[in-house]
Amino acid sequence: MNVNIKYTDDVQAVLTVELAQQDYEAEVEKSLRSHRSKVDMPGFRKGHVPLSLVKKRFGLAVKIEEINRKVGEAMYNYIREEKIHVLGEPMIKQEYSDQDMEGLQDFKFDFDVAIAPKLDINLGKEDKIVFYNISVSDADIDEQVQHIREQNKVSVDADSYEEGDIVKGRLTQLENGQPKDGGIEKENAVLFPQFMKDETEKAKFASVKRNTVLTLDLYKAYEGNAFELSSLLGIDRKEVERCKDVEFAFEIASISRKKDPEFNEEFFKTVFAEQEDVTDEASMRNWIRTDMERQLREEGDYKFQVDMYKYLADKNQSAVYPLDLLKRWYANQKRDEKKTSEDASAEVDKMLPALTESLLRDKLAEKYDVKPSKDELMALARKITQARFAQYGLSRAPQDLIDKYAAEMLQNREQSEHVYLRATDMLLARRIQSEVTLDEKTLSQDEYKDLVAKENIEDSAEA
Repeated sequence: MNVNIKYTDDVQAVLTVELAQQDYEAEVEKSLRSHRSKVDMPGFRKGHVPLSLVKKRFGLAVKIEEINRKVGEAMYNYIREEKIHVLGEPMIKQEYSDQDMEGLQDFKFDFDVAIAPKLDINLGKEDKIVFYNISVSDADIDEQVQHIREQNKVSVDADSYEEGDIVKGRLTQLENGQPKDGGIEKENAVLFPQFMKDETEKAKFASVKRNTVLTLDLYKAYEGNAFELSSLLGIDRKEVERCKDVEFAFEIASISRKKDPEFNEEFFKTVFAEQEDVTDEASMRNWIRTDMERQLREEGDYKFQVDMYKYLADKNQSAVYPLDLLKRWYANQKRDEKKTSEDASAEVDKMLPALTESLLRDKLAEKYDVKPSKDELMALARKITQARFAQYGLSRAPQDLIDKYAAEMLQNREQSEHVYLRATDMLLARRIQSEVTLDEKTLSQDEYKDLVAKENIEDSAEA
């Protein structure tokens, strides 16, 4: 067997694999004998079919399979050993017909290969990249303090209703103003009047006191929402329409009101159990500032990472890609979708920026020997999980739950690859900051948000 490569230019080559009969015949013979042991053929016991008949029936298919396997192994071993950075997949120039595969003994396979361009990743103090320091103002801290208050409101009993209160009591279906025999009854029903859609029904709760009995049209109050009504009344969703134009008596047993917590010793021990140095409002505000500065430093790192890749991409604008081969490869990949050459051309043009970034990442990681550790990957997976929980209002999810989802994330091939790339980018950004000259600029949080919105940069929590 012989494998060699001939470059037609810097980014295109023809890789040739030459295969002689002795390179594959032993494997073909072995595979045919394996088939023989499994073949069922009329007139013969299983495993006792003459080898000549097995060869006649399966010989060509087995030969093609073994030759393809041998060629594939030889080609990819050569690419790996010679450290050839291939884009896409090698594409065969001309395939043999079944007649040729059957008649010939020696074969020569030529593959068109798209080669990654050589990119300039040299960076030094003469290279200047902006780094954004995002400041934390007293107003930012005030906002976080209020957010903590909102998250930790306490419930107190109230004598009369105010907007936002929670009302509990007994619901009874009425008929002609009286409890209906066999009608719907719900003890300990919980109502949130502020979420009622109908203003007339909502207004019935204004300043109402405990032990008051209200007459409500719940179907009207919730505009017939099957989910809300079935949950409130404990009935099947299919039965909700029966409640249209039906009145219910609601006897108010209690009114619950959320109020801001007091910043006392109990509050700090409960809310900041893991931060022992937070014991009063002043130390809480200091902790908030430190935590926000840490998070915003990470935001600055992320923006630097985006700008770093853009800087290097601009530096390599003259890089030439094997566009024709890439378009051909893309069209082959999407053959079942019947993509036109125009479709392939447009898609390849769109993927070039991401391809350039991927090539730059690989080269930088190799140059600076950057490889995220298991602990770094788990730490990032936890951070991503916490951010996703926070989007659903679970900003204080238990640590064991976060760990569980983070571990599952790293077991998922697609998600773990995403985490690995993000972790690599973070490590590279920090390393490159020490290699170049930082053009430091300070922005407020609002100014930074305006900047990333203008540049259409993806949120770092989901990037």
